[in-house]
Amino acid sequence: MDDHSLKWRGFKVHELQEKLAERGLPKSGIKSDLIARLEKYEEQYSPKPTPPVSPPPPPEIPYARDSHRPAENGRSGHRRDQSLNNRSASPFARSRISGGARTYERQIRRERGRERSRTPSRSSSFSSRRRQSRNDHYSPREITSPAENNPTEAELEAICWDNFNKPKGDRKVLQRRATIEAEFDGKTSEFKIKKEADIERLEKKYRKDISAFVQERDEKLDALEKDELLFSEKDKRWVSAFRKLKNLRAARGLATWPNDFDPDRRGHHRPPLPGSINSESAASTIHSHGFPAVSTLKRKASESMTASPTLETPNKRLHDEKDYIHTKSGPIPIRPLSDSNIENTPIISTLSSSTPFIFLPESSCKVKGENIEHMRTMINKRGYDYEAVRADDTGYFIPFEESEKGKNDAKTFHNWYDKELFKGKVMHLQIYNYE
Repeated sequence: MDDHSLKWRGFKVHELQEKLAERGLPKSGIKSDLIARLEKYEEQYSPKPTPPVSPPPPPEIPYARDSHRPAENGRSGHRRDQSLNNRSASPFARSRISGGARTYERQIRRERGRERSRTPSRSSSFSSRRRQSRNDHYSPREITSPAENNPTEAELEAICWDNFNKPKGDRKVLQRRATIEAEFDGKTSEFKIKKEADIERLEKKYRKDISAFVQERDEKLDALEKDELLFSEKDKRWVSAFRKLKNLRAARGLATWPNDFDPDRRGHHRPPLPGSINSESAASTIHSHGFPAVSTLKRKASESMTASPTLETPNKRLHDEKDYIHTKSGPIPIRPLSDSNIENTPIISTLSSSTPFIFLPESSCKVKGENIEHMRTMINKRGYDYEAVRADDTGYFIPFEESEKGKNDAKTFHNWYDKELFKGKVMHLQIYNYE
């Protein structure tokens, strides 16, 4: 690899392709192919570097003792003058005066410096050749004859056949130029028409899509406004009707709550207030849950009567099985040991009217003794300050203390656990005396 090929290693691919295009060479291939193509072109068409001209050997400086030796018999003063190729005939002949040897040496050094300045160095000659080769590459190549010296007749005839040009009048340059420009103008106008048609089509599609989006937005907004208007009208009617109903029921000692009219809670009734419960309603509540009535042993009428003084005291008289009348009765309901903490008497009657409490009906969660312990654990994890978790046949009761803190805890408990899952069932909690 010569010095001319080293410069292509630092070029990038697109730069190498540009250099190839300037030289009329193909641009395809990888980088190594492009570099090889340029190197081959350099070797073929770049000027051959001329070898540097070596300076002539400097003349030898004669000894100082020979500078003023007189000639004898028409010959030089010393035989060495003839062996040195007649050095005395050089233009820098030594001086015949005293000190001429030193002056001669200075002249020789000065002449050597001039010759050295006329001979270019290797680096300067390389840079000059590089500039010359670059100029040659950028300039169009001249068509030279294959035989530089004395071409034959056949070679000259081949050159004439290859380089024959028709007269300028037959080329019709102006007509061809006009044809090319007209073709370009026609294609340009066609492209402009297509562009305008595409723009118009896209604008129509844009307007159509925007109109559809605007119509959909207006429909949704109208539906939202209608829904809001219907909601406000229903709310006004409900508020007025609920106030009247609450006043009517309050006159009879009944309480009415807004959640009673929730469609999701339909079928779940709140327990009656403590003031409206009596013994008959409590008994009916117990019998309504399927507990059979328990019959007691009946005695004979004679024993139930007051004992006469002539008769023995009934307590001192011996009794046998004939003295008792046995009636058939249902089985006595016996709760399992786990349900022993379920109360038989209604809990609602034991709570005061000012005690805030949470009620979970039996229809929402079946009453079991083990559920009471689970509820206590659940409430203790949240840190609520409650009094107890009680249960009877109607459901679960969670009373809180009679204070503002108890009311707040009851509200927080209701908001947190209402409609939450408890052992796979949704809890529909009801809150009382929280205001």
